[in-house]
Amino acid sequence: MSEETVSASGERAAIGGYLPQFDEFAWVVYLNLINNKLEWIRVADPKAEKLDDIQYSDHSELHAYQVKWTIADANISFANFIELIPLITSSWKSLKANNQSKKVIPHLITNKRVSSHDSLKDGSTKIGSFENFINEVWKKLKSNQPIDAKWNPIIAEFQKATNLDDTEFDKFIRVFDFKHSYERKRFGIEKAYYTREDKDLIDLSRFLWEQAGSKERNVEFSRGKIIQSIGWTERFKTFFNHDLIVDRQRYQPIQSTIELLDSKLAEHKSGYLFLQGSPGSGKSTLLNQWSKGLKKRIVRYYAFDFVNPSSHLNFHERGNATYLFYDLVFQLKEAGIYKRDILPYKDLFFLKDVFNEQLKAVGDEFATSGQTTIIIIDGLDHVPREYKLTTDSFLRALPLPASLPEGVFIILGSQSYDLDDIQQEIKTEFQKGDRTIQIDSLKKEEVYKYISNLNISIQLSDTQKLQIFEKSQGHPLYLSYLIEKIIGSDSVDDTINSFETIDGSIETYYQKIWNPIQQDESLIHFLGLIARINDSINLQFVQEWGIKRSVLKSFTEKAKVLFNETENSLSFFHNSFKQFLLSHTSLNYLTNEFDQEENLKYHSQLADYYLKSKVEKSWKQNHHLFRAKQYDKFVSEVTPDNFTAQLLDFRPVEEIKQDAKLGIEIARQTKDINTLVRYLFSLAEIERREFNIDPASFTEEYLVIEKPDIARNYLRKGNVLHCTNAYAFKASRLFIQFGHNSEGATLFNLAYPEIITDFGITINDSHRYEEIRDALEEWREHLN
Repeated sequence: MSEETVSASGERAAIGGYLPQFDEFAWVVYLNLINNKLEWIRVADPKAEKLDDIQYSDHSELHAYQVKWTIADANISFANFIELIPLITSSWKSLKANNQSKKVIPHLITNKRVSSHDSLKDGSTKIGSFENFINEVWKKLKSNQPIDAKWNPIIAEFQKATNLDDTEFDKFIRVFDFKHSYERKRFGIEKAYYTREDKDLIDLSRFLWEQAGSKERNVEFSRGKIIQSIGWTERFKTFFNHDLIVDRQRYQPIQSTIELLDSKLAEHKSGYLFLQGSPGSGKSTLLNQWSKGLKKRIVRYYAFDFVNPSSHLNFHERGNATYLFYDLVFQLKEAGIYKRDILPYKDLFFLKDVFNEQLKAVGDEFATSGQTTIIIIDGLDHVPREYKLTTDSFLRALPLPASLPEGVFIILGSQSYDLDDIQQEIKTEFQKGDRTIQIDSLKKEEVYKYISNLNISIQLSDTQKLQIFEKSQGHPLYLSYLIEKIIGSDSVDDTINSFETIDGSIETYYQKIWNPIQQDESLIHFLGLIARINDSINLQFVQEWGIKRSVLKSFTEKAKVLFNETENSLSFFHNSFKQFLLSHTSLNYLTNEFDQEENLKYHSQLADYYLKSKVEKSWKQNHHLFRAKQYDKFVSEVTPDNFTAQLLDFRPVEEIKQDAKLGIEIARQTKDINTLVRYLFSLAEIERREFNIDPASFTEEYLVIEKPDIARNYLRKGNVLHCTNAYAFKASRLFIQFGHNSEGATLFNLAYPEIITDFGITINDSHRYEEIRDALEEWREHLN
């Protein structure tokens, strides 16, 4: 046999030995990522001695592996076994000494069969084979069963090989895991294109293989580092943020509605409950805050981010069934309700199957423990009204009432349930009336408390407070508008008197504001433009439009009160006014119906403004080109090279990905395969680059070169963080250090851990121990 043949054979044997152990470890790590137990892994750790192949740790246990694999048909003898044992016990003792807070579990795994032909002897007397030892001694030692006395000399030889005293030997036997004839999880390249599980395992195995052989010799990888390195970040969080942060100072509970919600939960055993109310009546805020105080399992899906009405994330995918079920499945998985051996992924059939399994599981849990599960799905009316591009509305996919087991409630929040896509079975439940909660108005004492909690500098008399209550009738949004107007006024009495008493509908208030506006075509056009801006309204950008002073003056006097103003930007105080303007600024004066052509003209004009702007980035035209249905121009302007340039110009990756998705939607509507492939590849390339570098980690560098806006945009969008809480605290300190106190305070408030209460700190998510620990350490550092 030639040297080349021998060498090739040896290399194949080496690869055949190493590859299975990385594949097996990939499977173990994968399962522990799925069940949220993994804290960290170590690969080829020299400190672990013989148990150096692979280690992983959860919050209470450390598992260390020695893997013996062969591509040949081979056996492991008793002699082979006890030759390994002293090395394993020595490693076990060392790991215990270095990890005293954890239970250390050593593993010896091999695909070799235990020998049935070797001879275990007491002197010259044969007692049996290694196979006999496993069946008659090892299994009984593990389960503390009596063992035939003939094996005592062999047991003594085995204990001597461990170099452990009786107490240590007993502990070692209890924890040591020996698996022979082991059949590893099979996966491979040929199936990766057909099964998501195989692709996941190949990605993870390749990561482990690369790290073991890298010149950096990195040994330990945290759960978060693994997820980030493989590019799985989006699979370990909900697609949309449903942990919305409400300004507690401006929140006043509507106690009568809360009591009715509580009574409906007590009255019924399961099924749907329907919270209904007009725009601005406080439905979403009440559901959000009320549910946070319940001692029940809560899962949330907000079809609209009511805290950030101008958010670019309030787009059509939010109304899609796949995203609803993905976010619900993920949250239930995080609560420990998940039996699949695969990470959730965005396939509607898969997700609905898993969700149905989870419903059954939480129903079974209720039967044994009484644990109630509440699923909140809020903002149903936004789907047909604002997400017209949604191809698979979640309204059509909501679970039927009969499918909800006892102890499981779905609470819906909407202005109306007369929506075409809602299934009749659900509508029938609503129409019965006994499951409907009509949101109430704030009572007088609640309005007074709201005013008191604001800590405004103006001292209001009892008469003025009563007038405010009478004018607002306890309508939360109208009350907010009135208070905001009072804060910015010279005369409290004049301001209160200028407001008419609301008749129960905020739409009527808007119409009264609109009546004088509709006489001014220039003001209508101006409002039509700013209502269609897909973000906060940059006042410097607006100045570039050359709007007449008289129009701006009229806007300030007649409509500006309905906007929030911060520094050089405006944002809508509430989405209901934005929707009112979108409709009324595009009315056909002849038919009094919505004029789509007029709507397209607004977007076309905004696209042109962004293209020519010196204060806004030209890429902001992309959204408006799409909305104006200028598809050819979109495809011409929004190119892969364009995306790369935007990355280099510090545009947040999420925004670029959204433009790529608009390109995919154009391909769907035009049935253009070339356009589809172009934007699919662009999206994949953007995501690949995102995995290799995290721009948010360069906060200090951006601040040093005096680019605070870029640093902020990478860290957050509105009230949604794009980084970990721990990093947000660190960034908060940096912003304050560089003199940007307001942004530092905002980041601190957004990252403030909800587990910190007046009663102490409660940590329930043990799998997120490291993440929570880091956040608390940064929080403490911030306070110091």
